[in-house]
Amino acid sequence: MSAPETMLPQVQTQQPKAHLIGYLTEQPLHPGTGQALGAIDQPVAREGGSNIPVIPGSSHKGSIKHAIIGSQDDVKEKERKPHPYAGLFGDTDAEGGVLFSDIRLILLPIRSSVGSYKWATCPYLLERLSRDLKRSGHGCSFEVPAVPDGKVLTKGETGDRIYLEELTFTIAGAVDETIR
Repeated sequence: MSAPETMLPQVQTQQPKAHLIGYLTEQPLHPGTGQALGAIDQPVAREGGSNIPVIPGSSHKGSIKHAIIGSQDDVKEKERKPHPYAGLFGDTDAEGGVLFSDIRLILLPIRSSVGSYKWATCPYLLERLSRDLKRSGHGCSFEVPAVPDGKVLTKGETGDRIYLEELTFTIAGAVDETIR
């Protein structure tokens, strides 16, 4: 026999707040895996299915935590003072109040014969961005373009071809204004 509904506790659920943050690195960035294959070089952290470089959420969270709270590694445990934002990040006894996802690639600078570099992306990365925007409640204001293999969409480039790195691509048209 089950309890009447009026006797069950009322659980109020609240939609979590989600924010998307964009990062632009101004210096070379090497998101290593922490597993050295040689004396110096470490493999770059990559997504499992796509092999695209990624910065793991744990590294993202750790760097933000360090920037806000700082390091207390050199302070004896009994002398450590609690930081007012420590609850956001959690500790060994409790989970934090903030979740960090992986930092995923959207744009990549690629050497070009026109100017020093061009920002490049692909439909796969734009589709993923669109899903993330919708899931986080922000909505997506652009349609992911269909781009034939070996062709590119450009912003303001003229001519038939564009040279990116050592590859030649045929220009198929202009990028839609909503993506720019």
